[in-house]
Amino acid sequence: MKPLVLAFAGLLLVTPTVGATSQLTSLVFLPGDRTLGPAADTQEQPAIASGSGGSLVVWSDARDALGDLAAYWGGPYLTPGVGTMRDIYATRLDPSGNLIDLTPIPVTMETLNQGMPRVAWNGENWLVVWQHQGGPACCPNSEIRAARVSPAGTVLDATPILVASVSGQNVEWPAVASDGANWLVVWRGWDMAAGIATLNGARVSPTGNVLDGTGVVMRHDSWNSYPTNADVTFAAAEYFLTWLESSGGLDNHYVVRGQRFTPTLAKLDANPFTINLYAPTNAKNPRVATNGTDFFVAWFEDRYVGWAQAFGSRVSHAGQVLDPAGIAITAVAGYSQFAPVVAWSGTNWIVAYNQHAPGTFDEDIYATRVSTAGNVLDATARIIKAGAGAQNEPAIAAVPGGARVVWKDARAGGATPDDVYSSSITSQGAVGTDACVALGAPRQRGARIAWDGANYLAVFVSEISGTARIVGQRFDGAGVALDANPFILASGPSLGTPSVAWDGARYLVVWSDVLQETIYGRRVGADGVALDPVAMLMPGRGSDVAALGDAFLVVGTYAPNPHFRNPYAVRVRGSDGTRLDATPILVGGYFATTASVARMGDRWLVSFQLNESHDNPRADVWANFVSQNGVAGTEFAVAATAIPSEQDPFVASDGNTAMVLWTDGANITGRRVQADGSLLDPSGILISTAPGTQVDPAAGWDGSQFVTAFADFRNDPPLGQPVGDVYAARVNAQAMVLDPDGFALVNSPAVPELEPTVGAGGPRPVLGAAVFCPEVPFAAYRLGLRFLNPSAPVGVGETPASPRGIAVSPNPSRGTMELSFAIGRETWTTVRVYDAMGRVVRELYAGSAPAGTLHVSWNGRDAQDNVVSAGAYFVRILSDAQVRMAKVIRER
Repeated sequence: MKPLVLAFAGLLLVTPTVGATSQLTSLVFLPGDRTLGPAADTQEQPAIASGSGGSLVVWSDARDALGDLAAYWGGPYLTPGVGTMRDIYATRLDPSGNLIDLTPIPVTMETLNQGMPRVAWNGENWLVVWQHQGGPACCPNSEIRAARVSPAGTVLDATPILVASVSGQNVEWPAVASDGANWLVVWRGWDMAAGIATLNGARVSPTGNVLDGTGVVMRHDSWNSYPTNADVTFAAAEYFLTWLESSGGLDNHYVVRGQRFTPTLAKLDANPFTINLYAPTNAKNPRVATNGTDFFVAWFEDRYVGWAQAFGSRVSHAGQVLDPAGIAITAVAGYSQFAPVVAWSGTNWIVAYNQHAPGTFDEDIYATRVSTAGNVLDATARIIKAGAGAQNEPAIAAVPGGARVVWKDARAGGATPDDVYSSSITSQGAVGTDACVALGAPRQRGARIAWDGANYLAVFVSEISGTARIVGQRFDGAGVALDANPFILASGPSLGTPSVAWDGARYLVVWSDVLQETIYGRRVGADGVALDPVAMLMPGRGSDVAALGDAFLVVGTYAPNPHFRNPYAVRVRGSDGTRLDATPILVGGYFATTASVARMGDRWLVSFQLNESHDNPRADVWANFVSQNGVAGTEFAVAATAIPSEQDPFVASDGNTAMVLWTDGANITGRRVQADGSLLDPSGILISTAPGTQVDPAAGWDGSQFVTAFADFRNDPPLGQPVGDVYAARVNAQAMVLDPDGFALVNSPAVPELEPTVGAGGPRPVLGAAVFCPEVPFAAYRLGLRFLNPSAPVGVGETPASPRGIAVSPNPSRGTMELSFAIGRETWTTVRVYDAMGRVVRELYAGSAPAGTLHVSWNGRDAQDNVVSAGAYFVRILSDAQVRMAKVIRER
């Protein structure tokens, strides 16, 4: 039988069914924890353009990467856990600079890196352009892509516009401007036959069509002068293009060039002209703006060792450089100014730039005004933003009476502190209040779940930029949340994922501070009240915990120096929280990572990954017992083969037999260990042998079987970035895998679902994952939960006749469909239509909906009011933290 495929929020959800009864409950998110703040992870490379009475800010965003990302070209590639990598997001600001879109707009979430965004307004819509990483190698095959965004914040091009792509070549560093109708996109390309870098351009029509095929060559020198850093603007029937290139000759240096073009890209100047005419000179990072007739070019001047200045020059509409010696916008200040940007305020030019703060390597954002006569109006620069952390990568747009500046800001601190902030400056030099514009709900990740005999407790990380909180939230066996908001157990800049266990009277929650290499813990009552302050338990990271009687065993790994990392453990008495071991218990050898623990009879079983050395990625899975009195036995191999490598062990137990799971980088395998130390299943139990990669296993015993879950990449392209889904499978007590193909918990080729978790012991096991939700009110990972009916056989059935809770009529339809569904209380509700690839076709409703029945209609048209093609579509409703889906059919 075929799986039922349902689309929501860019996700394709495969729901196992038996007849019309789903084995899994609907995906739900826990309530609360929705206060917007600076988004987790890295937001960078901002750009801004005015339009529609306000402005649109765009940036490159790594909020869905749960692993470390290097620089834009630095990878890691084909690595599970980094989501789609960098995406392009946007938000609209009103004329006063206030956020219109508190939850930002995902412009594109294509896989691999999207970066270097720029944006321009044509009087009707914005065009966002960016550089798309077209393959996993460092440099070849990058492309220039684009999408239009309407004044209402709707992305009009669900499939991005391919502006420039040359097989085997890098096309990069886009810039964009508009003549009021069409847009001109400029990029750096190559004449491979001549070995010469070029600047190329192509116009994009208001309807999103590329008008110039593979592009028009706008700069092609007779030798490789390596043009780069292009910028472009439009005024009074001409485009003005500026860029940086090498001068050549014995005194080779970098010069700022300019050239004017007609709206049809005919050259108005036979040859480029030089803008920084003063000698000696060595320029960087030119940017250009217009006052509607003439132009102003600003750049970073780097003439001598230890010399750094921001310079500028006025250029007339006829292409005459009016300030051949340049205008010194700043004083000489030893390699301080790096990236000046410029805008016209209505009465003068405003140049913004980043500069090192006095006596530090941190950068701040400043602005200097220049008159129409070329005079510097501010002897002392205006401070846009100064303070802790680095502020750099400024961008600027003209607004009535002044300019709006956006920049990358690291004030939050922590491992990934970069956010996008905005402020204003008037033509008189008054600076406004700065605010973060790249917001999101807290990112929920790394969940673990324990059962206390009556209810479940989920513990997880809730993080915004610079701050990670360890939180807990309770829900009963029916999935009803007992806490309207999670309760906070700890907060800090670098807290790792937690674990939790129940000893019959209380929980112990443990976590690590990754940077401090310290494991902490805190006891929590069944009522969700913390019983004591945060306690340091032992050095280490990657903590796990299991209970045995009145004692908990906390495990982790610790490296006293980079060459040696061992698994350690410490016991904690449940009744009073006393640490029972003054010195942590050495559990195994080195180089060890990823320790996991479960109770086995009257002792604990600790499993861990054992690498051959600190710089050898090949690993095996080992284990050891720790007695109730804190004595470690002799470590033994659970899985040790020459090839492949066994990694990421997770251990679950029924009390007498443990299931140790691991991944070999392709499949999930398990092996049982008995309480007396006997190893069963010498060949291992293949939990999942699906195509692609399966990693990060989790498991629990539900009273009759082991329920396992794992991150699964079977649906991602074999040579593409693994975005990730979460699948599950059951294994009975006789080691029979009941679901050899697994079944999907959440399944999407479009957005990531990662970090599976399993809670067992209650009336129904609960499976969870970090599910990325790009829409209002989240734009963040959220802990998604589904309950499993353990008594139902697993099968994959056909679509239920009536999607639960949603009435659709008529279905199929050639005309307008009417949808209705019940809402239990007033709540924010979104209704969106998706195509079979998980792309948004149209948003039918977004706003606060009253309790009662909501009626919504769809006329079979997309966001641009085009009639959609015949086929299957999916309506996804998010309301009151619940997701409902319906499959609808459009006919011709």
